[in-house]
Amino acid sequence: MNEWLANNKPSWGSNWAAGDVMYKDLDGDKKVNSGKSTYDDMGDLTKIGNSLPRYRFGITLDANWKGFDFLIFMQGVGKRDFWDASPYSVGANTGLWQSAAFKDHLDYWRPATDTNFGPNPNAFYPRPLFGAGSKNFQTSDRYLQNAAYMRIKNIQIGYTLPAAIASKIGASRVRFYFSAENLATFTKMNKISTLKQQEETGDLERFILFRELFHSV
Repeated sequence: MNEWLANNKPSWGSNWAAGDVMYKDLDGDKKVNSGKSTYDDMGDLTKIGNSLPRYRFGITLDANWKGFDFLIFMQGVGKRDFWDASPYSVGANTGLWQSAAFKDHLDYWRPATDTNFGPNPNAFYPRPLFGAGSKNFQTSDRYLQNAAYMRIKNIQIGYTLPAAIASKIGASRVRFYFSAENLATFTKMNKISTLKQQEETGDLERFILFRELFHSV
């Protein structure tokens, strides 16, 4: 880490050590900062993603065979970048009483001498620092996530009785069906951010929607 800091020293934080995020100097001055934060001097800032949803799509497939019918509707976004530095996402790297702890947060950096959970040098999360942990979550591509997704919005499976049978019970058409809403979502986002992620519309609707199963005649 000391060798890295000699040529890539961030202008924020202190007590850098193994388990911290290693930021890279891009403009060659051996420091990592935002320069004058102007168009002509952005220091080591660079474009790393775009939070706008691109390539929205919807796919509907249906089939019928001898009274049986099947329909599936899928929708999603082909490309979107998402940066999440909320307490739910960063684990034990905010204030002691504001930090969150989920099973996923156990994937944090631990040294070879750790006797609690064992060594974890290739962890997803940096070492836990609570209030001092914000230094490891400056906006960077280290925790930028691919927010593209595809969701199975609806599946229907049905069967329609032959007209001759339906007429015997005084009906012109009888169909039995099973339907499922928001059955599954496929995404590369980690579970914590998936729970926090807002829909691409910008509403406060959760990325994970309620799953609904029902049947009817």
